[in-house]
Amino acid sequence: MEKILFLVTTEYHYLVASSLIFETYNSGNGYEVTIIQVGKSNSVRFKDLNLKLEMLNAEIIELDEDILKQADFKEILKDLLNRGFTYYISFLEHIAYNVIISKKLKAKYGKKITIVLAPDGMKPYYYFTKRAIPSRIQNTIYIYKSVLKHRIPFPYLFFTSWNYGHLDAIDELWDRLPNKVVNQYKKIIRKINFLGDSDTISKVSEFFKFEIDKELNFKNDVIFYTNNILFKDKLYSLEYKLLLDLKRELPGKKLIIKYHPRTPQSQLDKFKELADLLIDPRHPAELYIANLKNSIILGCWSTSLLLFNETCKYFWFRKAFQENGIMIEIDLTNPTDHIKEVASAEELVKML
Repeated sequence: MEKILFLVTTEYHYLVASSLIFETYNSGNGYEVTIIQVGKSNSVRFKDLNLKLEMLNAEIIELDEDILKQADFKEILKDLLNRGFTYYISFLEHIAYNVIISKKLKAKYGKKITIVLAPDGMKPYYYFTKRAIPSRIQNTIYIYKSVLKHRIPFPYLFFTSWNYGHLDAIDELWDRLPNKVVNQYKKIIRKINFLGDSDTISKVSEFFKFEIDKELNFKNDVIFYTNNILFKDKLYSLEYKLLLDLKRELPGKKLIIKYHPRTPQSQLDKFKELADLLIDPRHPAELYIANLKNSIILGCWSTSLLLFNETCKYFWFRKAFQENGIMIEIDLTNPTDHIKEVASAEELVKML
């Protein structure tokens, strides 16, 4: 059997990983799967997910979110390096765990292992600007602190770059929109598909213990909005105004809001007044979107809108937020043909 290692840190990573496992990388196809989960089962991120992990038929290794607090990481790393993985698939390129594991695996196995960066959010489709230098310095210092703390030999010159695919250990970039990936470092790009058919959607839904009929009483001709972290009060006020305007423009449509786990309580209180249904962040938005019919799918610049449901119409409000100073550190191009960008509710309605 080929041995394959995943590193996941969010429910979105589990969405992609589980889909890949159900479709391809499973024991029936000759793969032995190990998953490193960054975040314990009782952590804020994972405690409410209640995943059906046994469906993956994989060994799960739980690590603390903070590598400095994972006392036995050096021993875990030593064990991983001796297992003979042929694939290592991660999603967050420059977290300390991934930088260390990637470089160590590549140094030991060379071409015998394929190290893969799988999609996380919109990162494959944008450039960072020089304004990101302070955060790059901070992350680099943290990685060197991590190897010193755990006394891990790390004879590599390393400086964080947020540009996609920068890490030299990476062999391949996997993405569902390969022609749109920003590939500055000339990596091999491989097209993947996840949630690509009804059988996989059904299995991933079962994995997340997600039952659409229990989650939504209405799935046809609705407005489904999924938000992003906006950081500034004025941007949350703009978000509320855009949705309020849309409700006024389309009074006959029910508004469903799926909020980000870090949405401030003050904004959630406003959402409760505005939405016909407010959905908590336990389940990936893609599972809802896949089951909607003849609806408006709306976000700021949310990754979940990359999942195409041919019965629905898609819109980003990104232009409205850019005009108010958000996303100044990145240069993002809309990678799809199905998402239309609008700056107001009125502009959206005109495009229906």
